[in-house]
Parts: sequence; C-alpha cells; structure tokens
Amino acid sequence: MAAYNASARVLPLRAVIDVKGRRHDVVPRLLRLGLSLPEPGRLASAGALDVLQPGPAHWMLLAPLHQEERLLQELLAQPPAADTLVLAVSDAYQFFAVQGPQARE
Repeated sequence: MAAYNASARVLPLRAVIDVKGRRHDVVPRLLRLGLSLPEPGRLASAGALDVLQPGPAHWMLLAPLHQEERLLQELLAQPPAADTLVLAVSDAYQFFAVQGPQARE
C-alpha cells in the first residue's frame, strides 16, 4: 500500500443546518442572517456563518455549535413553504482538514 504525503486533523464540531426549498422561500431566510446565496459548489460567509450549495435547491448552513438553536429559530421565524425543509443535522457530520503536498490525491 502506498503512503501519502498528507496529514489529517479533526476540526471542532460545528452546527450544520440543512435547508432545502425554492429560492424565493430560502433567500429571505438567509438574508436575515446576513448571508447571500453562493454559486453551486461555492461557499458564502458572513462573520462566523458559512453557507454552501451542494446541489439544486439545497443549501447547508455552517456555524459555531452554540448558535444552532438561535439560527434555527431565526430561519423558522416565518412559517416555511410546504416544500421547504430547515433541519439541524449537526450530529451527522464531522469535519477534517487534510494538508500536505498530496492532500488532493
């Protein structure tokens, strides 16, 4: 087995909130948090908040873990459309940083 010239480290836990729905329902919710929608596959940030778009009509909000409840309350301050989902999924994710000359391999 070949060895790679790379290292990995566990990053601190973060709040992860899954947001799915139509843009006209999602955009105002994220704007209230100071976030704009990123291009697909990109990240947009506002302070300690990050939002990424992993697919069509799907966004993931990343934040310090202690902000999870407050962010959920803000995102759900107005009742969502029937086809909009706002769900905390923090317990399903762990993030890692991979660094080194062969980190992309």
